[in-house]
Amino acid sequence: MGIKKEDTGVGSSWLWENMQTGKSLLASLPTGHFTCNTAANRLVFIAGGIGITPLRAMLHHFLDQQKRGQNKDSKIFLFYSNSYQEDVIFHQEFIKIAQKTPDFTYIPIVTRATAADNWQGETQRISVATLRHYVGNFDNTAFYMCANNDLMHKLENALLTEGVEKTKIHYESFGISAVSAVENDGYFRRTWGDFSFETASTPTLFPCPRNRRLRL
Repeated sequence: MGIKKEDTGVGSSWLWENMQTGKSLLASLPTGHFTCNTAANRLVFIAGGIGITPLRAMLHHFLDQQKRGQNKDSKIFLFYSNSYQEDVIFHQEFIKIAQKTPDFTYIPIVTRATAADNWQGETQRISVATLRHYVGNFDNTAFYMCANNDLMHKLENALLTEGVEKTKIHYESFGISAVSAVENDGYFRRTWGDFSFETASTPTLFPCPRNRRLRL
C-alpha cells in the first residue's frame, strides 16, 4: 500500500500511527474500475504524488504478464510528477526496473526543484508536448492517469484535441474533489442514503459521518 499521511486526515493518520510491519489489515475486495485491461501497444501512465500507487500496481501486473509471454510487444511510459524531490516515492525501484526492462521508460518530474537539490530529471509540468517528446505519436496508445483533478482534466482535453479517442483515456480521482465539490459558501456537503453531512471545519471526508456517530 502507498498511503500519504495528511496532518488533518483521519484515515491516513490512524494507519500511520497504528500499522506496523507484520500487522494484518482486514480489507474489502477491490470494487473500482481503474484497471489496466487493454490491447494497446503502448501504455502511458501519468501519476501525481501519491497517485503513483495504483499505477505502480498496474506496472507490476503488466510486467508479470510479459514474463508469461503476454504483451511482449508493448511499451510502457511512466510519467511521475511531484513538487519536491523528497516526495518522490518508489524512485529507486522504478530506476532499477527501467535499467533491466527495455520496454519500460521512467520519466520522474520535480516541478519545484532547486539548484541545491541537484535534480537531474524533468522540471516542467506534464503537458501533451512532454508526452510527445518521449512517446512520439499516440497511435494505438492508452493513457492511465491518477493525479490532481486539474492536471488530469487539462491533459484529457488536450489529448482529445490531439485526436486521441476518449475510450483510450482512463483516470482515477482521489481527495475531496473526487467525490463532491466544496460549495461557494465554503461548506462541503455529501449525502449517503438517508444521511446528509455538512461541514466547514473538517478538510477531509471521514470526520463528517464520524461526528454524526455513523459507523463506517
